[in-house]
Amino acid sequence: MAITNKDIEKMAEVFATKTEFRQFKDEISSKVSNLEVGQMKLQSSYENLEAGQMKLQSNYEMLLRGQDKLLKYFEDSKIEQKVAYYQHKEHDEKLTEHEKRIVSLEAKV
Repeated sequence: MAITNKDIEKMAEVFATKTEFRQFKDEISSKVSNLEVGQMKLQSSYENLEAGQMKLQSNYEMLLRGQDKLLKYFEDSKIEQKVAYYQHKEHDEKLTEHEKRIVSLEAKV
């Protein structure tokens, strides 16, 4: 049985030639290198994101420490205000008593 032109045409449709394989290999290599470049960019972006996250975390911790200091200051101020109020109230009562004594002493004289 001999191979005819029809058989060769059918084989050309079904089978690939060396040049087609080389073109396919070049296309795949190009796509793989593009993927590698994309992966490197993605890795770089991920590292930048991690660095930014660490910076945000440290800033957040500084913010919390600052808020703790402010909260302590306000609590201390509140306590001082209460103490000053009661001291002022006692002082006012003593002044009122002294004024009464002075008036009564002046009345006796």
